[in-house]
Amino acid sequence: MDYTNKLVVKSQILTSSAVESNCTIEESLFGDLLYCIATAGNLLDDSYVNATFSYCFQDKTCTETGTAAGFGVGLPIVPSALHTPTDVRSHYGVPASLVGGNAKNSQAVAAFIYQFFSPADLALFFKEVGLPQYTVQKVIGPNNPPFPGVEASLDIQYIMGVAQGVNTWFWSMGGSSWIAEWGQAVLNTPNAPWVHSISYGEGESYVTASYIARSEAELQKLGAAGHSVMVASGDDGSGDDCDVYAPDWPTSSPSVTSVGATRITRGATPACQANPAGSGCSTVGDVSAAGDLGLFWTTGGGFSNAYPKRPSWQDAAVSNYLKKATLPPSTSFNNTGRAYPDVSAVGHNLVVVDAGVAQPIDGTSAASPIFAALISLLNEERIAAGKSSLGFLNKWIYSIGSTAFNDVTVGDTTFCEQGQCCPTPSYTAIAGWDAASGWGAPNFPVLLKEALKLA
Repeated sequence: MDYTNKLVVKSQILTSSAVESNCTIEESLFGDLLYCIATAGNLLDDSYVNATFSYCFQDKTCTETGTAAGFGVGLPIVPSALHTPTDVRSHYGVPASLVGGNAKNSQAVAAFIYQFFSPADLALFFKEVGLPQYTVQKVIGPNNPPFPGVEASLDIQYIMGVAQGVNTWFWSMGGSSWIAEWGQAVLNTPNAPWVHSISYGEGESYVTASYIARSEAELQKLGAAGHSVMVASGDDGSGDDCDVYAPDWPTSSPSVTSVGATRITRGATPACQANPAGSGCSTVGDVSAAGDLGLFWTTGGGFSNAYPKRPSWQDAAVSNYLKKATLPPSTSFNNTGRAYPDVSAVGHNLVVVDAGVAQPIDGTSAASPIFAALISLLNEERIAAGKSSLGFLNKWIYSIGSTAFNDVTVGDTTFCEQGQCCPTPSYTAIAGWDAASGWGAPNFPVLLKEALKLA
């Protein structure tokens, strides 16, 4: 499945008379926006809330995507601004002057299940969010621009929008190939990009052990050859079984960097008030994207069954988590397995243009290309300094995790569907590494400083 989730944003700007008294007008990059928060005091269990979007671009044109309905079920519907590449860069501390341009630097998004992108949508996106125009350098495999997919649109627009100016490829594998074939293709292609983002996945239990082993061999070769692979951690929390958790793949592979999702709050108060774990408030506005904190989906995280022995580079961090966190029942997960995600980035309310229509999109599908773009910008500076690409990231990330990331301490990976959540919270966010947000959200200035220290 792809990890794009569009349902959640349909409950952010509300017209229901039940919550109008809790709505405020707030300025944003797009002009005035209506934000509302609905709590158990406003909504009846199993009630529907009608929702609409209305937002304006810099050229003052406004878009309305119509109405939609979502379950209330007494969960908070939290206010959250719409995001563009510019404010994502600013939030994570990327200097405005840092853009691509070095011919030796490059990045790519992978596309599966016949997901295509439209160059016209990409150009419109850059125009509407006020970024300079530039185009995809190379398309590998099939692409059908008249029939774009929202996943591909999101991936290409945010990896290029955040890593502005970096040479970018769109790597399409059609409908039948998967990770092993993609990895072989990248390794067999001269001058293939250094950074790759993958926003697709499935449950580990649906993939044969032999295919996982084949794929792992290719992923290990990619890291050794200087390529960095980011994979979205999934949008189903710890899995859609409340009793025995179901980890996702390929994000559970130790050879990729697993990227979870946060949402950026105007101040973390609403999430803190609703946080069932009582683990405190984020100080930087990033909280884990969680169904029981007002969203209609939950960022993925957990412990692998396919990789039953935890890698040594994450053992200390994960052991600390297992010691200090309030954990789900031991029968629910394999506490010795490879743990994920490794890091997080914003995955809520990202404005995307798809088939000529602007719409806000959610999911770890957004977080993966955003984090990948930040790695491309680190490579840009390393290459300018005469250094190599970063390559396999995880050993380095875990060696600097406590200082190079803004800790996320609010949220969990409890699975929710249509407002109904599993009765027992699963993996909660705590201080340090956790199975809800990894090390947390990137602190780019520190990451850059640390990246330039490496040989």
